[in-house]
Amino acid sequence: MRLPDEKQLYSQGDKVTTVEGVSGVIRSVSSHSVYYEARPIASYIRYTYVMTCSAGKDYYLKADEII
Repeated sequence: MRLPDEKQLYSQGDKVTTVEGVSGVIRSVSSHSVYYEARPIASYIRYTYVMTCSAGKDYYLKADEII
């Protein structure tokens, strides 16, 4: 069984704000397979967004952490 893949909502260069109110620019996007071990075993693709804020700090975010 396969769960629906997460949609890639943001791309490199997009200006975003986190739920905590920190603003920055998406520096990179990576995808990885997540295995959900239940009956039946399933998997799906999840995206991680690396955002760099104006102070130079990097944040590794999931889609639900970005407004």
